[in-house]
Amino acid sequence: VKYICTGLKGEGTEANPYLIKKVEELLWFQAKVDEQAADGSTQYAGKYIKLTADIDLAGINWNPIGSMTGDHGSFKGVFDGGNHTISNLNIEQAGNGLGLFAYTSGNAVIKNLKLNNVTVKSTNNSNYVGGVVGNAYASTKIENVHVTGDVLISGRGYIGGIAGHGYVVMDNVSVVANEGGLITSTF
Repeated sequence: VKYICTGLKGEGTEANPYLIKKVEELLWFQAKVDEQAADGSTQYAGKYIKLTADIDLAGINWNPIGSMTGDHGSFKGVFDGGNHTISNLNIEQAGNGLGLFAYTSGNAVIKNLKLNNVTVKSTNNSNYVGGVVGNAYASTKIENVHVTGDVLISGRGYIGGIAGHGYVVMDNVSVVANEGGLITSTF
């Protein structure tokens, strides 16, 4: 399946955020955060992104938004889920920093989001593995975020249903897994 998107509507401001309503747009945004990381720019610092519809990631082995490579790669903006659901998040890969987001910092905010059916597995027994963010660092705030359904999260160390590790403020967050759900560490 090939997904094509050339940009997002909006200006990235609080009053006029970048809008994501389709899988293609979420994949485009993920790639753009990675590009920002590669050139050392601001990684969406001060920018606002908002989901405007539920998104199903079935059939996609998700590459986390951002990375934990050097000082670059963290997402530093505000991601507002708009009280929508991202379903069937599946990550099975090597490397530190696995989750919907790999790494957040610089007063990043993730809010108003539900993840339903989440599988995040480190294939090389690495660290910083979470459902929402692998490493929520430097004053990240996670508000009104819930992980539900079939939940399987595993890695070596710093493992969690919301965040694997970090210096984070959490308000109104939960993980409610179906029977058989596991969050496991081999550390």
